[in-house]
Amino acid sequence: MALTYNRIVEPLSLLLFGLTFLHNWSEFDALPNPGEEIPVALPQPQLPIGPISLQPLPPPNLLPLPNNAPITPTTSTPPAEPEIPEYRRQCFYAEEELCDEQLASWSQQAYDHHSHLGTCHCRPYANMPTSWYCCNVTHMSMVSSCSNTTSWSNLHIRNVTLQELDLSNFLYQKLQSLAITDGNITKLVGSFSRFSSIKCLNVSNNNLSEIAQRGLIPPTLKVLDISKNNLTSIPNFNQNQNITLDVSGNNNMLCFDIYNSIFRDSLMFVNQQNSYCLQNFTFRWFNSTDLISIKELVKWRPLNTDCPSIPGYGNCTCKKEHMVTTVSGDESEARTKIISEVDCSNLGLVELPPKLPENTFSLNVSNNKITGIGKHFHTNPTYQSLIYLVADNNNISTIYDFEGTAFMEHFQRLYLRNNAISSIPEYFLSNVLDNHDVGRIIFLGGNELNCDCNSAKKLKYWLLEHNRDIPDYNTIRCRNIPQSVMELREKKLCQSPHDWTDYIYYLIATEVILLIALITKVSYDYWVFKTAGYLPWPASKMPKLPCDWLCES
Repeated sequence: MALTYNRIVEPLSLLLFGLTFLHNWSEFDALPNPGEEIPVALPQPQLPIGPISLQPLPPPNLLPLPNNAPITPTTSTPPAEPEIPEYRRQCFYAEEELCDEQLASWSQQAYDHHSHLGTCHCRPYANMPTSWYCCNVTHMSMVSSCSNTTSWSNLHIRNVTLQELDLSNFLYQKLQSLAITDGNITKLVGSFSRFSSIKCLNVSNNNLSEIAQRGLIPPTLKVLDISKNNLTSIPNFNQNQNITLDVSGNNNMLCFDIYNSIFRDSLMFVNQQNSYCLQNFTFRWFNSTDLISIKELVKWRPLNTDCPSIPGYGNCTCKKEHMVTTVSGDESEARTKIISEVDCSNLGLVELPPKLPENTFSLNVSNNKITGIGKHFHTNPTYQSLIYLVADNNNISTIYDFEGTAFMEHFQRLYLRNNAISSIPEYFLSNVLDNHDVGRIIFLGGNELNCDCNSAKKLKYWLLEHNRDIPDYNTIRCRNIPQSVMELREKKLCQSPHDWTDYIYYLIATEVILLIALITKVSYDYWVFKTAGYLPWPASKMPKLPCDWLCES
């Protein structure tokens, strides 16, 4: 009875299996053309002895689909074209579901990877025969062993477990879009061929910490996605090359390294809401958070247009030097400021620039012909955030212009070397330097002062007392004396010139002495005449005068 049942059921099972297999085989349209070279097939499972299962065998030349997955086209319904960003249209992307966990588990159980390194781990993307995707690649032979690799135009490799990826591989040279994502790559080495036609390179969601700069950015590249890695800097770009860049998820990237790139018109950052950079601790001058949103930085691109341009003299150079983030309320309300540095040196200016970019902290106007500086610091709002002023080698004649300005309340460095300053206001500078905890430095070397007794008695010792605040005090010289202020001698400068009043005092004293001597002599002669009866020798020799008869009577 059992034998009869097997003879009846077995042919029916075989017939039903054959019909199902042919039906599914005809629906699978991703097989290579008959004339193409067929890739190495995976090991086929042996047919079981006994009743045959109705589940069809996996098609040859391709990795098997999950057990419970129907054989349907592998591409999902594309979204409406207006919703796709323009830069994404140049990039090929295979859905993550194509390399799910069941497929990886089946591959590991079916055979040993190390003994089948030449097995193709790629398959063509449905309805796109020149676009391929690969899964679970542990060696590049799993890609190079596939058929017709030279005809591929787009390639997406997922789950790569390689430490280094060599971009000079011949597989990549004719591709227009290359995506190597969701792997464990730590370094990109090599370079694309100079004849490469690559337009989109996606190496996101790896473990990249280093990118070899040379040759990574071919001239044809339009889109570079390096998001979700451990990079600290972005590659060097050609100044005239328009690149769309995604750096989101790289929270170790230094702001100081990328801020110049942000202000280039040819570089466009996407996914800015998830892109942050790390504040460089070397430039932490202000209280700020560690991470700064690139979205906030991009908002400050128009600041480049505020760099001073002085008609008849030239253009200043502006540099975005520091970043500071202020938080009001929660973190979502953080606002970033770009702290600017402006260089207007060597332009022949006769006055300060009329306007500075917002949040300018440093202004360099050295080697010009500026004579006065106080007006802008008193009334110009764009000068209120300055803490550095470099005004060496000008014709500035006084420091008093700074008195009462906000600059003197919060400045850190003031350079006034080699100007025309004739006096130093000690009382004013003492209040500025002595009443603040922050270290402030004023450079005054090369100026020539009008030196006098006060310079030797007070200014010299004031400079010694503030030698840390005025480190070049030894080079401050006198205009009217060929000496430096520190060489002045009080005894020499503080002697007043002789006056005729002194001689009158001496003359009067002499006359008094002579008068006393004369009175003494006359008194003595009178005493001798009364006691001895003779006149002194000078009186006896004198001739008699007509009036002597009065004395004889």
